[in-house]
Amino acid sequence: MKNIYLLSLIATFSLNLFCQQDSLIVLDSIYEYSWDTVTNDWAASVRHVYAYDVNGNETEHIKNMWDSETNDWEAYIREVQTYDANGD
Repeated sequence: MKNIYLLSLIATFSLNLFCQQDSLIVLDSIYEYSWDTVTNDWAASVRHVYAYDVNGNETEHIKNMWDSETNDWEAYIREVQTYDANGD
C-alpha cells in the first residue's frame, strides 16, 4: 500500500496593491504537498490564496489544484465576499 503524507506550508506575504479606493489588499497563501513515492520527493497538490481588505475581512479565496500534465495550477474554486460600510 502506498503511503501518502500531507504537508501544509504557510507562505505569507504582503503586497501593496491598491484598488480604485486606494484600499490596501493583503494576500496570504497556503500550499499543500503530498509525498510522491515514485520520485521520493514532495509534490505540489493544492494552493489556496486569500485576499483581505484594510479591515481584515476576507474578500476572496481562490483554490487551485496542481496539474502534473501541464505543470501548472488549474483553477478549481473562487469565492468572493463583499461587506457593507459596517463590515457586515
